[in-house]
Amino acid sequence: MKNNKWKYDFRCYMCGRFVDLKDCDSAVPYGHYYDIDEPEKQYFCKSCVEDLKDEAISDGYLLDCFYRPPGYYYEVAKIIGWERVDGRWQEKKAVSQHGR
Repeated sequence: MKNNKWKYDFRCYMCGRFVDLKDCDSAVPYGHYYDIDEPEKQYFCKSCVEDLKDEAISDGYLLDCFYRPPGYYYEVAKIIGWERVDGRWQEKKAVSQHGR
């Protein structure tokens, strides 16, 4: 018999629902300067990911608040024309102006 005890032990950071690690997105936020270890991962359920994607697309920008950004950030970046340069999200045209 397969042991599924730990399959749904993580909760969505936004809504609190239990999430399956196979079907969720995750990110590691920036911590504080006095942290010894990096902060724990934040998990997001599919429903919240769709809401966050829609919000980021309608706002037209991405926040630089994640040490390891969630997967949906890369999808949104393609849609709004941004890319990650030196750990920061920037518009593609802004990068070319500086000659990088």
